[in-house]
Amino acid sequence: MSLGRSQRVESAVDAEYCAQAGIDIVHRPTGGRAVLHDDELTYAVISNDMDQFGDTIYGAYRRVSEALCDAFRRIGAPAVLAPDTRKIPLQANGADPPCFLSASRYEITASGRKIAGSAQRRLRKSFLQHGSMPITCNRETLARATRMTDAAPLYQEMAGLSEFLPSRPSFAELTDALIAAFERRFGVRCLPAGTGN
Repeated sequence: MSLGRSQRVESAVDAEYCAQAGIDIVHRPTGGRAVLHDDELTYAVISNDMDQFGDTIYGAYRRVSEALCDAFRRIGAPAVLAPDTRKIPLQANGADPPCFLSASRYEITASGRKIAGSAQRRLRKSFLQHGSMPITCNRETLARATRMTDAAPLYQEMAGLSEFLPSRPSFAELTDALIAAFERRFGVRCLPAGTGN
């Protein structure tokens, strides 16, 4: 379970339940809310190229999300960018709602449900944007870990990619789609780590 950099453990998760379930709790360098990292593919984009990404948080967020959206469409998911951020209040028990309970502007949804959660941090002229793209969702565990009293809202608000496809995509299929989408959108060539500049 990763928490946003300023979240307090006691307001974000049920630490006792997480310990019993073998779920480690860490803080990310970016903001946002609790994410259960389970059956997913994660991504990270780090850049200082203002020509490609612009010089604002939302400019970079949108450009990266457009590439992610292209990748999801390549494998057949009906992905679109969320037009606005929908604020979710604290739960009745005072707990922070988890990340996937609502989409922020330019996050990716399919049939109205969030299928990728992203967060960004800017330092000077550089930024890091990273996120989680669930293939399947363990909503019951997420609800318990984040002290939700009912998992029903998670069934309405979040989804894994496999819910929109005839069969579960492999990690290789997802990775290939992401690489192709980023190469096409940004006019770059992606290389495996350690193979050069």
